[in-house]
Amino acid sequence: MTTPSVPEPAEGHSRVRDAAAARGLEIEIRERPAANSLHEAAEILGIPASGIVKTLVVKRPSTSSGAQGEYMFALIPGAARSRGRSFARSSA
Repeated sequence: MTTPSVPEPAEGHSRVRDAAAARGLEIEIRERPAANSLHEAAEILGIPASGIVKTLVVKRPSTSSGAQGEYMFALIPGAARSRGRSFARSSA
């Protein structure tokens, strides 16, 4: 079994910046130290836990007719819990 390669942060940042620029979007990438919990992340950032939004991005596969796969985005309030099945049902 092969492990997929994970791009280095600089490479990933470059891809994100290029994709944003191609769409006319201005972005700012901010890095923070790793956190082990929502509350720890909030403390590191100096904001309340309710100020954090978790993101989930899923790319649907391309169709047999050749249509490009679409991206689906979910923004989840930091304190909320989610289950993959709920997301799968809501995006069908």
